[in-house]
Amino acid sequence: MYINEVIPLANLPRLQPQVLSYFSSQRLTWGSLVAIPLAKKTAKGVVISSKAIESKISIKKSGFSLKPLKETINLGPVITKNQYFLLNWLAQYYNLPLTGLFRLALTEAKFLTKMAAFNSPEVNPTKISDKNTHLFQDDFSFLKKRIKEVIRNDRQVFILFPNQIKLEVYKEKLLEFKEEIIVFSKAQSLKASVKICSNINQKRKKIIMGLRSSVFAPFYDLGLIIVVEEENSSHETWEPQIQFSAKKAAEKLAELFQGQLLFVSANPSLENWFSIKQGLLVIQGQMPIIPSQSTEIIDLRKNASGTVIAPSVLGEMKKILNKKGCVLVVVNRRGLAPALVCEDCGFISKCPNCEAALVYHYLSPTIELRCHHCGFKQAPTDLCSNCQSHLIKFFGVATQKVINLLQKDFPEAVAEKFDSDNLKSTKAEKECFTRFNSGQTQILVVTELFFKFLDQLTAKIDLSVLASAEHALIFPDFRSEERLKRIIQKLSWASDKLIIQTFNPEKDFFQNIHNLDKFYTNELELRSRLCYPPYFEIIKITVWHRNLAQASRLAQYYYQHLKQRSAKLFQPRDYQIFPPTSAFIPKIRNLYAKEIFLRFKRDPADPLSLNSIIKRNRVINFLPNDVSVKINPVNLL
Repeated sequence: MYINEVIPLANLPRLQPQVLSYFSSQRLTWGSLVAIPLAKKTAKGVVISSKAIESKISIKKSGFSLKPLKETINLGPVITKNQYFLLNWLAQYYNLPLTGLFRLALTEAKFLTKMAAFNSPEVNPTKISDKNTHLFQDDFSFLKKRIKEVIRNDRQVFILFPNQIKLEVYKEKLLEFKEEIIVFSKAQSLKASVKICSNINQKRKKIIMGLRSSVFAPFYDLGLIIVVEEENSSHETWEPQIQFSAKKAAEKLAELFQGQLLFVSANPSLENWFSIKQGLLVIQGQMPIIPSQSTEIIDLRKNASGTVIAPSVLGEMKKILNKKGCVLVVVNRRGLAPALVCEDCGFISKCPNCEAALVYHYLSPTIELRCHHCGFKQAPTDLCSNCQSHLIKFFGVATQKVINLLQKDFPEAVAEKFDSDNLKSTKAEKECFTRFNSGQTQILVVTELFFKFLDQLTAKIDLSVLASAEHALIFPDFRSEERLKRIIQKLSWASDKLIIQTFNPEKDFFQNIHNLDKFYTNELELRSRLCYPPYFEIIKITVWHRNLAQASRLAQYYYQHLKQRSAKLFQPRDYQIFPPTSAFIPKIRNLYAKEIFLRFKRDPADPLSLNSIIKRNRVINFLPNDVSVKINPVNLL
């Protein structure tokens, strides 16, 4: 008889055992796919250990009963060793349930039943001596040279993309490697998935391309990992229970395979810039600057008309449109108005389930107020529901409001809106972009969703307008200025002229925007003083409850325990903990939210260290399953 340790492909709670034991009459190979009894149902699982039972008596004396495996579905292994090591590390780094991560990472169970055995190479554990690289632009001659070197050494290349559009650009530019390229995607038929995974694991294909989920492909021998637009937030997952960074997973893959890591981005994240300055990354090329001669800042405080677009900017737009040019207007907020405000009593229409303002949407013929957090909808009223006043004002700037204004001012120009309200598929996005790129559409009002197409423009945009710089700065998040810098950089490189509207042109940010080295230096100094990444890692703990008083009591209880545990394990200089506060949006879906923030000092030279991760997790691993724990979240809101 044998005892088998199995990881169920199921969503088990974080505090519940993630590896379960079952007995079988035969020894099973590591990585076998089996059927197991689990909570009165049958589930599938992956075997990670199979050991002979020396004494059945000792098991009987132990006081627990083992259940038998139901059947062996695939002797496999259906997973590679490095897939297992990656998933195990991600589960610990992000404090995630291993079972849920396995279920997310491994393709459908039907696929696993058909998959032939995966091969796992023996990787030399010696650390690579060459440093990793940061490439400041899509230099395809440099990339081709590196790729050829890796293929010549009979190793594989993995290219990680933030979106499908960027993947298609690279695929076209690397056409000479067409026979070696394969795209990994979970949105494939069973037969196609089996073939793709087999080609990757058998090294029949040397260049693997994919989006976020492709970090879980069954690679055989990665010699080079390329992360395109490393700063792009699309590399982060948004699933409520399983959140991780594909960029961080790529860094771990490079360590596991002892391969080279190459970041490609003209807008390096603060974390990467810090690594460059520390000598941990070698740079290739130069970071493009934001040209001052083609960038203009408009002071909205001098806009006596109070319109969304200042009269002087409308005048610039008119000149461009008269010459049959094109204009791009960036408004990073969907809808007609971010809020409806009563001018008499100041009442703001809010969602009954969330303490968040309802956004006014107008998509002909539908007019409605929507909550962007829980999906609640209601028809707008003509009177204030608090004081019955009829003086209700649209407050703030949003895409629909801007396009309504521009269609009124420029009735002869073709104007369109590019946002997720208006475009529901990638096909629709491409069609809208094509109309603008060809000149059929003269005015395009966009959110950041459009930015992935900037590389595909056949000519520079005549005029781009950032309608409100404050949209990116008003949120209390330490990455706000970094994000705004990224928006301005991308627009300036894609446009003949860029106009930025702001209520605070004297802000240091705008004074340093043409000196990016100074911008990064100032940001790093600020983050060092405030204990933010890359110097510290942040843990956001959210306590939810339907009763506000109970949420406050629970949060205070957890805070005291977190304080005690941190003090036992860390020196005072190596951590910070902040008392519970209400979340930025204090109620969502009828649940009140109280937040506690923990910060732990980290070693930038060894950010993937498992020992430091285990030590940190000893502080937080008592928190129950209904408490949200996010490690280095993409934002703090």
